[in-house]
Amino acid sequence: MSRSEQTATETAMASSMGRREQAEYERREIAQHVEEEHFARVGSLRTHSSYLPPAHKNQSEHLRLAQRSVDVGPYSSDAGCCGWMLLISLLRGWQAVYGIHQRYELRRKIENVSFALAMASIGLIFADNEYVSSDDGEWALRIVNCVISVLLILLVLWRFVVNRDILIKRNVLPPHESVWRSPKLVFNLLLELLVCGVVVPPGVHGTFEVWEWKFYVLEDTRACPAPYTEFDGSCYLRYAHRYEVIGLVALLRLYMVPRLILNLSDFTNYRTAYLGTLYHVDTGSSLFALKCFLRTHQFRLLAGAFLSTLVITGYAVSIVESPIDPELASLWNSLWLVVLAMSTVGYGDLYPETFAGQTLLVLGGMLAGILLFSVWNATISNFLGLEEKDWRFLHLLRHQRHQQTVKHASARSIQVAWKLYHAKQTGLDKARPRKFKQLHQALFKRTSEQRILRRHSVGEYSSLFTEAHSCQDQLMVHLRQSHQMSIKRLVDMEKRLDQLLSQLSAAA
Repeated sequence: MSRSEQTATETAMASSMGRREQAEYERREIAQHVEEEHFARVGSLRTHSSYLPPAHKNQSEHLRLAQRSVDVGPYSSDAGCCGWMLLISLLRGWQAVYGIHQRYELRRKIENVSFALAMASIGLIFADNEYVSSDDGEWALRIVNCVISVLLILLVLWRFVVNRDILIKRNVLPPHESVWRSPKLVFNLLLELLVCGVVVPPGVHGTFEVWEWKFYVLEDTRACPAPYTEFDGSCYLRYAHRYEVIGLVALLRLYMVPRLILNLSDFTNYRTAYLGTLYHVDTGSSLFALKCFLRTHQFRLLAGAFLSTLVITGYAVSIVESPIDPELASLWNSLWLVVLAMSTVGYGDLYPETFAGQTLLVLGGMLAGILLFSVWNATISNFLGLEEKDWRFLHLLRHQRHQQTVKHASARSIQVAWKLYHAKQTGLDKARPRKFKQLHQALFKRTSEQRILRRHSVGEYSSLFTEAHSCQDQLMVHLRQSHQMSIKRLVDMEKRLDQLLSQLSAAA
């Protein structure tokens, strides 16, 4: 090989290596750009508190292994090693997905058991205040209530750990971040522990006195009317409660009801959470589950909410008002008062006097009643409303009835016109002019009725659905015309090209 050929070969090899390095550099730039876009998208999803796929240490490692096994060839030993590594990476990914699925199911079970225990504790508190009078029964009931409260606290802590683990697996929280770096979660945990930890222990008996301020002393009498007590220029409502009333704080455990509604739906799993993120829907929200539940189980949900609110509020008002108003000590009177508050009627025959009773009636009676009655009215309106097919059928019946009425009016007009023609032919207009005038008036009346019916004719059925279909048909007609015109121009252009080619071939 001559020196010039050797130099040319080396130059070609250098240029080839330069092109390879340039291609490799461009490939790395593209991969880096794609990775930056991926992390930017992940960051935007995290700021919107959405679901992300389960976290992996090396998200794209199995892709690199697959590319490497393809590059080295199917029959090399390195390809087999890459295949096994790829399989192991896929198994780890599936294991992570199955792990987050198990955590969702575990959280569902914990919340369901917690709700059952909370409802049992509320029932025991009502029984302690209303029905249990013996010391042994009260002691046993409070021991059971304390055990339930301890179990509730443990379940709340367990749910906090599982929920935080789910958030970490969803990439919402960093994996090694301290618990105290999430103040919202810690604050919610402390509130739940406080609500679930309030209980009247066994052996606590007696009463505590309450001085509730009502108004200042009247200037004309300088005294307070009965049953108020005057103290330091003000009138107070003085009464005594048993310590069992403190257990009514357990009514705050009803905050678990939205969680139960969410668990009864099909939205507490990682699949729906991921799909909800794609469609920008927060499937983990209790409000979303409640709205879906109202669509599918309207009457059952509203009936259960109404009865439970009525009974719980009635029992609570009866307990707190019994030292002051003997009439409200009766459960039926308390239920009647709650019904009046729910319906916003208020006859004024019964009313709570204590601040606790007024607060319970406002929260459980008025606010919950207004909400339930408004939703109930909307549900009944939707239930009694007509659908598109119902409106179409009613319009068809109305159209047929109108056509039948027009036909009958036309037939009556024809009959009167024939009678008038027959009267003219037989000379009735001269023999009996009064009868002939009545026929004229009858013909005018029948034709007037016919004109009125035709003026109020029933046209074709029109709705938003039909208008959309009409617009769609018009658009399709326009598109077909445009397509035909385009096809025609293309055919003309082909003919012109064929003519030009034939002319060119003839000239050649």
